[in-house]
Amino acid sequence: MAGKVSRRLLEDRVLNGLATGQEVLWGPRVGGDFAAIALDEQHVLVTACDPLAVSPALGMARSAWLAFHLVTVDVAVSGLPPAYLTASWSLPEDLPDAALSELLDAFRCEADRFDVQIIAGHTARYAEAAFPWVGGATAIGTGARALLRLPSTAEPGDMLMLSGSPGLEAAVLLTLLHPCSASPDRLTWAEQCFDQLSSLKIATQASRIGELRCMHDVTEGGILGASQELALAMDRGVLLDMDALSVDPLVEEILKLSGLSPWEVTSCGTLLAVAPPTALRSLENLGFRVVGEVLEERASFTRSHGAIASLDAPDEDPFWNSTLNPGTRSREGS
Repeated sequence: MAGKVSRRLLEDRVLNGLATGQEVLWGPRVGGDFAAIALDEQHVLVTACDPLAVSPALGMARSAWLAFHLVTVDVAVSGLPPAYLTASWSLPEDLPDAALSELLDAFRCEADRFDVQIIAGHTARYAEAAFPWVGGATAIGTGARALLRLPSTAEPGDMLMLSGSPGLEAAVLLTLLHPCSASPDRLTWAEQCFDQLSSLKIATQASRIGELRCMHDVTEGGILGASQELALAMDRGVLLDMDALSVDPLVEEILKLSGLSPWEVTSCGTLLAVAPPTALRSLENLGFRVVGEVLEERASFTRSHGAIASLDAPDEDPFWNSTLNPGTRSREGS
């Protein structure tokens, strides 16, 4: 199965015995974007890691931009901004110097723009290295423990809120990766929407809202997968109101051509947030909208036209197996 390993395999073979020290405030788990370690009674270190993916069809600069945002947003959803980054690049042996420079310059440019220092790494070309998977990166943030936003703080009756457009990432990448199959207008649309494929800025803004409980970016499995992951991380259930969700008609049209649903495909740039009703106005001012609520029970459900059903997320993101070559982005960790 392509993509992240299954929940069962993760729990049985990967997570057992990891991060058991008392200083670990939030360890590796299903649905956990980051880990948090207590440095002392007042300060914490937050970290997250992701593979680095580069697609020549997407371009060196765009690939670098996306790779940077994918790993750093996983720290930002903790409530602390990313401050440091390590990157290990294992690139194909025949990658020209000009392309290598374009890739690294774009990556550093984004780091500078968000005041993230690249503090360590490894850069090399290897004979059997191949695109798109060409290394890994780790983002780190430090700050006051009081700023940490953990899913375990969620309470029944909290609002489930969403910013961004479900399915946008998949639709934009499918268009940009296959420009010969798209009209000039659609290509222009995809190019204009590309910088919306990051939740880093809005996660940083939302973290300043004192009542915010937690956040989770929408990646593999789309809004259905992200809602299920967040519920597992909170150790609660969620009721996802499908009638409150909306999707750009053009996104829906592009995905439909590949047999994909906007609710099930990767959607970087879309962010879930959990907060009590008293934070409604503050989150709405940032562009969030209510799409559900947190339940006391651990089971999760969807509501559509008044009918309640179990929330069933896809076992794997169907974007992976799209005939239009989905292997263009780094995937988040456990």
